[in-house]
Amino acid sequence: MLSRFVYGNLLWSDDKGQERTIVKNFIPNMDKDHLVMQTGEVLGDDAYILVAEVQRDSDNDQKLSQAFKFENMYLMKVPMKENSDVEVISGGDFESSITFDTKGYEPFVGNWRMDDLIIEDGYEPTHSRNMWVGITDEQELSFIDNEEYSGFPFILSTSKIGDECLIVGYNEVLGLTCTGRLSEYDGEQKLILEVQEKMESIDDPGPSSWKGSFHRVSDEEWATEW
Repeated sequence: MLSRFVYGNLLWSDDKGQERTIVKNFIPNMDKDHLVMQTGEVLGDDAYILVAEVQRDSDNDQKLSQAFKFENMYLMKVPMKENSDVEVISGGDFESSITFDTKGYEPFVGNWRMDDLIIEDGYEPTHSRNMWVGITDEQELSFIDNEEYSGFPFILSTSKIGDECLIVGYNEVLGLTCTGRLSEYDGEQKLILEVQEKMESIDDPGPSSWKGSFHRVSDEEWATEW
């Protein structure tokens, strides 16, 4: 089964209900309408997985049932051990059908702490200047100590623009989006994160987004603060 029902890690649950992660990020969040796991069967020391490559066909949806157009079927062999590699037996290049840029995403993984809010057009947001952000290799971005956002992770995808890899996140609960990119200032790598908030109101005529600069947190800084 998948950790997020229609996307996420490929999991194996034994007869005692204990789960193991067999393949991390087997189907990324942004590909959940593009790659649909059909079935899986364990034979000996390996699992055999069928995944359909499809395109959404929303014009033919029936109430809660979604319609898809079939494009390809992948048959894969996966060793029954944690963090396995996938062997595609038939169907072609499965990795090429995944739109998430794993290599471009890797530099974002880790904990980041805000250095400062980036002030634009003279408008200063009311958010705290002491934010901590955690980005995991399971494609989630979480605000560690922000009362407004805490506990509601942003599900991340990637967008490649030229030689630069950007992260794009969406928070289903809060209805917020975010974008992030990496830059260098004085030889130090920075995460420039922008959060698109709800539309401005009459009572709050300011911009509907804020942007901040974050530095990567060392183990020593993390241990000192947490």
